[in-house]
Amino acid sequence: MLTGSYTPPKILDIANDEWGFRTRKFKRGGDNPLSRSAIYKIFTSLFYAGIIENMGLQYEGKHERMITLEEYDRVQMLLGRKGKPRPKHHEFAFTGSIRCGVCGCLYTAETKKKILKTTGEVKEYTYYHCTRKTTKIKCDQRENILVDDLEASIEKEIDKYTILPEFLQWALDGLNEKNDTEIENRTKIYEMQHKTLSETQKELDELTKMRYRQLIDDETFLKEKNTLQGKIAELKENLRQTEARADKWIELTEKTFNFATYAREAFLKAKGKAG
Repeated sequence: MLTGSYTPPKILDIANDEWGFRTRKFKRGGDNPLSRSAIYKIFTSLFYAGIIENMGLQYEGKHERMITLEEYDRVQMLLGRKGKPRPKHHEFAFTGSIRCGVCGCLYTAETKKKILKTTGEVKEYTYYHCTRKTTKIKCDQRENILVDDLEASIEKEIDKYTILPEFLQWALDGLNEKNDTEIENRTKIYEMQHKTLSETQKELDELTKMRYRQLIDDETFLKEKNTLQGKIAELKENLRQTEARADKWIELTEKTFNFATYAREAFLKAKGKAG
């Protein structure tokens, strides 16, 4: 079967007529020539590749395998739809991170197999394409992108933003100088926000006193109280953001420059490992 020169019916004739193969003999039956369904069952069974199937699960068998899993896969390709392909779990690098420029849907990937006529070798090709799951926008993007072409496009795009390591250090030195100004501005903003928070809290305290003295009714008190409490919560959140502003600013900028310096190198290294 692996030569690709024999069909299952032809192999069945050879097994029965030339080799004398027969089914297992029992007391009340058996010892018959192999049937056509039996030959297909043999060629689609993972048992001969060392795998035991039970209740939809697969286990490594302790028996000696007759063929490799690669040979099993080749037979399934030769059988076409009549075969029983071995299920595989593929992990694709770019699924979940690329969206279609037409409809905005995520791209998905799939691996297709092809038998090379010249050598009989089974070659795998990975393609990316739009899932077209949205119903709001009609997407005509039906082109399959070969993973090699996609990686070449990504590398080309990253290359546009790549900077030299020498420039990286110069840029970071400049950022550290700017950071002093940033801290000064942050301090002024923090003091202003803190002052506003204190004044708002004082307003809430005064409002509570007015209610105790029955200068305002419950409806007015609750309305004003909710407004002031919402404002206080917002001011406290702004204060927390301001406290971390300088550190986040310098950290984010450093990450950006580091990405621009080493992203292409990291991408090529990862691509080489995957290949």
